[in-house]
Order: sequence, then structure tokens, then C-alpha cells
Amino acid sequence: MRWADVEAGQSVEVKGETWKVLKVEGGAVTMRHASLGERTGRPVGEVHAVPTPRRDERAAAALPELRTLRKFAREEGFTEADLRGLDVDGIREAVGRRRMVQVAADNDVPVRAVEDAHIRLVLGATVIAELRTSLPPATPQVEVMDRQTFANHMAFFHDSYPSADIAMDKLAESHQASHDGDREVARHTHTVPF
Repeated sequence: MRWADVEAGQSVEVKGETWKVLKVEGGAVTMRHASLGERTGRPVGEVHAVPTPRRDERAAAALPELRTLRKFAREEGFTEADLRGLDVDGIREAVGRRRMVQVAADNDVPVRAVEDAHIRLVLGATVIAELRTSLPPATPQVEVMDRQTFANHMAFFHDSYPSADIAMDKLAESHQASHDGDREVARHTHTVPF
């Protein structure tokens, strides 16, 4: 389908990522991605539309995942009022946003800087996947990371962001457990000595 035919409410695939079209005005398309945020642009050419299942099918399929995510969000400090009306994507976005704010505060940088770093990582991973390289990304060795670098590593590579009161040894255990769970598919290696 052509970008000119895209309508609000549709989902489209751009460089392997699924975006939800929020609005279309005079050729400008505003889209939202669950982890990359919101973007507006004037794309031209062809785009792949992602089929959207009927609402009742989607709700039934997402119910177990929704319950699990709501429980996880409450453990992360969200209240029922915070979660009211949010679907699976909305909860993921809220948790991701809160973690980005935490990472930004802990590193004394604006949230936008964390968003930019995350976008670069996602797009870099997409490029790496497209190249079909057999080598996973290399990251610093665990022994040389200070606490904040370790926390940032957990946020960007292990989809968790530890609170400041977690001891370094517990953080290392959590990190190792995450790697142990990933043995079948190595996401990255700790080979950089600095």
C-alpha cells in the first residue's frame, strides 16, 4: 500500500518495526512505537500494512498477557488508577517510559538523551539482524563496570532497571540469571575490557 492511503488506527511495518498510525494530516503521518515513542513525518512511496485482528479476537488473545503485565506493573510501583484503561501495549509503554525517566535521572541527563540512546540501540540491532551476522554485540566485561554502568546495561540489554538500593552482588546475580536464561540465543558477549 502507498503512504498516501494510510489511515489513523492502522499499524504499519517500517524497517522491521511495527508502528501504530495515530493521525494523518495533509500528508504528515504521526505514528507511535511501543518503545521508540512518537514520530511525525511526510513519508512517500510504499509501506507494508500489518493486518489488525478483530477487536474481540485481540482482547481474548491478549487477556493472559494483560493480567501478567498488570501484575508486573503493580510490582514496579504502578497503581490501579495508573493502569486503568491501558491495554498490553499501553502498559509496556508506561513501564518503559518510567524506566527511561529513572535512567535519565540516575545519569543526570535529559530523558530525550536516553530515548535517543535506545533508538540507536534498536536501530543498530535491526541493522545487525539484517546483516545476519553470526557475532553478537560485544559489551564491557562485568568486572570493569561501575554500578551505574551496570544498571544501564541491565536497562538496555536485559529489559530490567534495578533500583538504587539493590546491592552490587545481587545485581550481578540477576545479570547472570538473565544470561543463563539466554543460553540458546546469545544476545551479547562481555568481551570489551573497559
